[in-house]
Amino acid sequence: MNNYRVLIQGCNLWMDGEGQTEKYGFFTSRFVEAYTKDSAKEIALEEFIKEQKWQDVINRLRNSSNDPPQLTVEDDVDQLDSFDGIGNRYPGYALYKEDEKEWNL
Repeated sequence: MNNYRVLIQGCNLWMDGEGQTEKYGFFTSRFVEAYTKDSAKEIALEEFIKEQKWQDVINRLRNSSNDPPQLTVEDDVDQLDSFDGIGNRYPGYALYKEDEKEWNL
């Protein structure tokens, strides 16, 4: 098996912030063992969806049923020699506020 770093992006996350409901997105990395880059992407996303941290986020979202959050896995997956020096294989999120003008092209 090989070691991979997979980047996951979440967007269209309607959350309470700054006194109103606003749309956010995030990036996070996951470090997984897999045989191929494609299987690494699948494993990372499957594991991420099951994580309690993500479930806690889902429970706080204000999305309507016809406007769900979106998760994507970036195509650029890094193969690593090892996980040495990786303190946490399940780090937190880099959260950003989505700008309607910028994201809805």
